[in-house]
Amino acid sequence: MKKSNLCLTLAAAAALSLLAPAAQAFDGQIEFTGQVITQTCAPVSGVGSSQTVALADVTAVELASAEYVKQKTFQISLTGCTPSSGGVAVTFNAPTGGVDTDSGQLIIDSGTDKAQNVQIRLFNSAGDKIMVGGDEASQNLKYVNIDAAGTATLDYSAAYVKTGMPVAGQVTSRAEYTVVYE
Repeated sequence: MKKSNLCLTLAAAAALSLLAPAAQAFDGQIEFTGQVITQTCAPVSGVGSSQTVALADVTAVELASAEYVKQKTFQISLTGCTPSSGGVAVTFNAPTGGVDTDSGQLIIDSGTDKAQNVQIRLFNSAGDKIMVGGDEASQNLKYVNIDAAGTATLDYSAAYVKTGMPVAGQVTSRAEYTVVYE
Protein backbone atom coordinates (compact mmCIF):
# COMPACT_ATOMS: atom_id res chain seq x y z
CA MET A 1 0.00 0.00 0.00
CA LYS A 2 2.84 2.34 0.87
CA LYS A 3 4.52 1.45 -2.40
CA SER A 4 1.30 2.20 -4.30
CA ASN A 5 0.84 5.62 -2.59
CA LEU A 6 4.47 6.49 -3.26
CA CYS A 7 4.09 5.63 -6.95
CA LEU A 8 0.95 7.75 -7.21
CA THR A 9 2.64 10.68 -5.44
CA LEU A 10 5.67 10.49 -7.75
CA ALA A 11 3.45 10.25 -10.82
CA ALA A 12 1.40 13.26 -9.72
CA ALA A 13 4.55 15.30 -9.01
CA ALA A 14 5.96 14.42 -12.45
CA ALA A 15 2.70 15.44 -14.12
CA LEU A 16 2.59 18.76 -12.25
CA SER A 17 6.18 19.57 -13.17
CA LEU A 18 5.23 19.26 -16.85
CA LEU A 19 2.49 21.85 -16.34
CA ALA A 20 4.71 24.37 -14.55
CA PRO A 21 6.05 27.17 -16.82
CA ALA A 22 9.70 27.07 -17.68
CA ALA A 23 11.78 29.69 -15.90
CA GLN A 24 13.38 32.14 -18.33
CA ALA A 25 14.73 35.64 -18.32
CA PHE A 26 13.05 38.41 -20.32
CA ASP A 27 14.85 41.00 -22.41
CA GLY A 28 12.42 43.89 -22.20
CA GLN A 29 8.95 45.07 -21.38
CA ILE A 30 6.21 46.67 -23.42
CA GLU A 31 3.70 48.88 -21.65
CA PHE A 32 0.37 49.57 -23.31
CA THR A 33 -1.56 52.68 -22.34
CA GLY A 34 -4.84 54.18 -23.41
CA GLN A 35 -7.90 55.90 -22.12
CA VAL A 36 -11.60 55.14 -22.11
CA ILE A 37 -13.46 58.40 -22.64
CA THR A 38 -17.07 59.45 -22.44
CA GLN A 39 -16.95 61.97 -25.28
CA THR A 40 -18.77 60.83 -28.37
CA CYS A 41 -18.77 63.74 -30.82
CA ALA A 42 -19.17 62.88 -34.48
CA PRO A 43 -19.00 65.20 -37.50
CA VAL A 44 -22.31 66.15 -39.11
CA SER A 45 -22.35 64.84 -42.67
CA GLY A 46 -21.66 67.57 -45.23
CA VAL A 47 -20.80 70.29 -42.73
CA GLY A 48 -18.30 68.46 -40.62
CA SER A 49 -17.08 65.17 -41.98
CA SER A 50 -15.94 65.67 -45.57
CA GLN A 51 -16.54 68.99 -47.20
CA THR A 52 -15.11 71.29 -49.86
CA VAL A 53 -14.30 74.91 -49.10
CA ALA A 54 -14.24 76.95 -52.29
CA LEU A 55 -11.85 79.87 -51.95
CA ALA A 56 -12.67 82.89 -54.13
CA ASP A 57 -10.60 83.40 -57.27
CA VAL A 58 -7.59 85.65 -56.81
CA THR A 59 -5.24 87.19 -59.37
CA ALA A 60 -1.51 86.48 -59.18
CA VAL A 61 -0.94 90.26 -58.94
CA GLU A 62 -3.39 90.62 -56.02
CA LEU A 63 -1.75 87.72 -54.15
CA ALA A 64 1.76 89.02 -54.86
CA SER A 65 0.97 92.30 -53.11
CA ALA A 66 -0.34 90.86 -49.81
CA GLU A 67 0.70 88.36 -47.13
CA TYR A 68 -2.56 86.44 -47.55
CA VAL A 69 -5.83 87.12 -49.38
CA LYS A 70 -9.37 85.92 -49.94
CA GLN A 71 -9.94 84.55 -46.47
CA LYS A 72 -12.97 82.23 -46.50
CA THR A 73 -14.80 81.02 -43.39
CA PHE A 74 -15.96 77.44 -42.92
CA GLN A 75 -17.46 75.41 -40.09
CA ILE A 76 -17.07 71.95 -38.65
CA SER A 77 -20.31 70.87 -37.00
CA LEU A 78 -20.36 68.08 -34.42
CA THR A 79 -23.27 66.12 -33.02
CA GLY A 80 -23.81 63.31 -30.53
CA CYS A 81 -21.49 64.91 -27.98
CA THR A 82 -21.90 64.32 -24.28
CA PRO A 83 -23.10 67.76 -23.07
CA SER A 84 -21.38 67.53 -19.71
CA SER A 85 -18.04 66.89 -21.41
CA GLY A 86 -16.98 70.53 -21.49
CA GLY A 87 -15.38 71.99 -24.57
CA VAL A 88 -14.42 70.55 -27.92
CA ALA A 89 -11.97 71.61 -30.65
CA VAL A 90 -10.15 69.98 -33.56
CA THR A 91 -6.50 69.60 -34.44
CA PHE A 92 -5.50 69.74 -38.10
CA ASN A 93 -3.10 67.55 -39.99
CA ALA A 94 -2.49 66.85 -43.66
CA PRO A 95 -1.84 63.75 -45.73
CA THR A 96 1.84 62.84 -46.12
CA GLY A 97 3.65 65.65 -47.94
CA GLY A 98 0.65 67.94 -47.69
CA VAL A 99 1.95 70.41 -45.10
CA ASP A 100 4.92 72.77 -45.05
CA THR A 101 6.42 71.81 -41.68
CA ASP A 102 8.18 75.18 -41.34
CA SER A 103 5.11 77.37 -41.89
CA GLY A 104 2.33 74.93 -40.94
CA GLN A 105 0.54 75.83 -44.16
CA LEU A 106 -1.09 73.41 -46.57
CA ILE A 107 0.91 72.62 -49.71
CA ILE A 108 -1.15 72.70 -52.87
CA ASP A 109 -1.18 69.91 -55.45
CA SER A 110 1.41 70.24 -58.19
CA GLY A 111 1.18 69.38 -61.87
CA THR A 112 -0.18 70.71 -65.14
CA ASP A 113 -2.48 73.73 -64.77
CA LYS A 114 -1.69 74.05 -61.02
CA ALA A 115 -0.74 77.33 -59.35
CA GLN A 116 2.82 77.74 -58.12
CA ASN A 117 4.34 79.51 -55.10
CA VAL A 118 1.00 79.38 -53.29
CA GLN A 119 -0.06 77.63 -50.08
CA ILE A 120 -3.20 77.70 -47.92
CA ARG A 121 -3.17 79.01 -44.36
CA LEU A 122 -5.79 78.03 -41.77
CA PHE A 123 -7.02 80.32 -38.99
CA ASN A 124 -9.08 79.71 -35.84
CA SER A 125 -12.23 81.68 -34.95
CA ALA A 126 -10.15 84.48 -33.39
CA GLY A 127 -8.05 84.87 -36.56
CA ASP A 128 -4.97 83.21 -35.05
CA LYS A 129 -2.83 81.17 -37.43
CA ILE A 130 -3.10 77.38 -37.12
CA MET A 131 0.14 75.45 -37.49
CA VAL A 132 -1.20 72.42 -39.37
CA GLY A 133 0.53 69.26 -38.19
CA GLY A 134 1.91 70.98 -35.10
CA ASP A 135 1.22 70.20 -31.46
CA GLU A 136 -1.96 71.45 -29.81
CA ALA A 137 -0.33 74.65 -28.52
CA SER A 138 0.92 75.69 -31.96
CA GLN A 139 -2.51 75.06 -33.44
CA ASN A 140 -4.03 77.81 -31.27
CA LEU A 141 -6.99 75.68 -30.25
CA LYS A 142 -10.22 77.51 -29.46
CA TYR A 143 -12.52 75.21 -27.52
CA VAL A 144 -16.27 75.55 -28.04
CA ASN A 145 -18.77 74.52 -25.39
CA ILE A 146 -21.03 71.59 -26.20
CA ASP A 147 -24.67 72.73 -26.00
CA ALA A 148 -27.50 70.94 -24.14
CA ALA A 149 -28.49 69.12 -27.36
CA GLY A 150 -25.00 67.62 -27.63
CA THR A 151 -23.88 69.71 -30.60
CA ALA A 152 -21.03 72.11 -31.24
CA THR A 153 -20.05 74.27 -34.21
CA LEU A 154 -16.42 75.21 -34.73
CA ASP A 155 -15.54 78.24 -36.89
CA TYR A 156 -12.36 78.43 -38.99
CA SER A 157 -11.11 80.18 -42.09
CA ALA A 158 -8.63 79.56 -44.89
CA ALA A 159 -6.74 81.92 -47.17
CA TYR A 160 -4.25 81.90 -50.03
CA VAL A 161 -0.65 82.63 -49.02
CA LYS A 162 2.20 83.43 -51.37
CA THR A 163 5.53 81.64 -50.94
CA GLY A 164 7.22 83.42 -53.85
CA MET A 165 6.03 85.12 -57.02
CA PRO A 166 2.61 83.49 -57.61
CA VAL A 167 1.97 81.74 -60.90
CA ALA A 168 -1.67 81.37 -62.00
CA GLY A 169 -3.33 77.94 -61.94
CA GLN A 170 -5.66 75.65 -60.03
CA VAL A 171 -5.33 75.41 -56.23
CA THR A 172 -6.25 72.18 -54.44
CA SER A 173 -5.13 70.88 -51.05
CA ARG A 174 -6.47 68.82 -48.18
CA ALA A 175 -6.53 68.92 -44.39
CA GLU A 176 -7.53 66.18 -41.99
CA TYR A 177 -8.79 66.83 -38.48
CA THR A 178 -9.18 65.05 -35.16
CA VAL A 179 -11.73 65.99 -32.49
CA VAL A 180 -10.10 66.81 -29.12
CA TYR A 181 -11.77 67.45 -25.79
CA GLU A 182 -11.07 69.93 -23.00
